[in-house]
Amino acid sequence: MNELDEALRRIHDCSFEYGGGRTNRAATVVGALDALGHKALIEAFLDVYLPRLDMLEMGTEIPTSDQAAAMGSAPAEDWLKTLEVDLGSLAWSDLLRQRLPELIKGALAAGLSAPSRLSQAVRNLCEEDSSERRSELVFSLAYWSSNHSVLPASAGRRAEKGWTPSRVLASLE
Repeated sequence: MNELDEALRRIHDCSFEYGGGRTNRAATVVGALDALGHKALIEAFLDVYLPRLDMLEMGTEIPTSDQAAAMGSAPAEDWLKTLEVDLGSLAWSDLLRQRLPELIKGALAAGLSAPSRLSQAVRNLCEEDSSERRSELVFSLAYWSSNHSVLPASAGRRAEKGWTPSRVLASLE
């Protein structure tokens, strides 16, 4: 097991958030350290960061019939349990293909930290497939699913000339 996989194993014992709703960014940070060639810093980072986090709670599987309604409202731990079951019968790439079309509608989930974590997980899996990296994919999909929120929009609208950022800000009350 390499440094990244060992780090992900440690991270997956911890909650998705800490301190009243702050996003646990440990997986993203260790992925970046690994990609930048700073593997020696991973363990030191985790030794400082992980004690701030609560332990992960057990989730309950969300029935298929309830999953659409659970988007953005069910706890990440419930989504984690649900997606772990799905990964048991699907390749990670198939799970991603199945879930991403709905998730992308809420791309700003958790202030972009959920899509960011997912992109790091996919990059890591493309480099090397391991159970820890597949688990990280499931963690990122679970966090995104629990924070999913579709913003109102008018599909197909074209930009209108003259609407600069200054004009938009000036029009706000």
